[in-house]
Amino acid sequence: MQEKLYEFLKSRIEFPTCVHGSVKGRSYISNARQHLRSEFFFLVDIEKFFPSVTMSMVYSALKTLTTPEIAEVLTRLVTIENRVPTGSPISSFIANVSLRELDVQLMAICQERGLVYSRYVDDLTISAQWDFRHTDVSKRVLAILHTTGFRHKKEKTHFSKGRTEITGVVVARCRLRPTAKALKNLQEAKGKQANEPRLRGLRQHIRNINKVNEERFSTRQL
Repeated sequence: MQEKLYEFLKSRIEFPTCVHGSVKGRSYISNARQHLRSEFFFLVDIEKFFPSVTMSMVYSALKTLTTPEIAEVLTRLVTIENRVPTGSPISSFIANVSLRELDVQLMAICQERGLVYSRYVDDLTISAQWDFRHTDVSKRVLAILHTTGFRHKKEKTHFSKGRTEITGVVVARCRLRPTAKALKNLQEAKGKQANEPRLRGLRQHIRNINKVNEERFSTRQL
């Protein structure tokens, strides 16, 4: 039922360009790519993400897309115990729908300041070429997050400068790079037959990162 509902809703909803999780044609790599050429970063991790997406949030979001009656039925189909369940095939999609207002507000703040904003599921990234660490940007971002019903993980919310890991990919100014952990895992998986599927996955991960760099370099040469 949820998979059919997902297909139905997917064809009727277009997400902002800042959203990269559970959106066709976008990924954790496209999320990191948005921040190429940036030097300063503010990273935020939403605490208890799916349980924080409440039935009322889902209903409010769906009501803007259809009638209140249909929105109520859909909301009951995609929530359990008044929350979006973790692990459901439609959970990330419904969370994206429910966070549209948050994304719109954060995009507006960032556009005002010449900042880049993106979100991959529960990971928020804001970046710029200029140093915004001593401005009110972080305070405003967290205030909006809290006002919309979410909390941030304090231990995973921080500023960064220079080479920065974003959703499992290192952003190093004009290039994306695999993390040291990914390279280490690749070396450890080589030669181990039992790890063949893992080895293929790691190689594809690195190929996808390199593909972004090759595409950007080719474009600059034209």
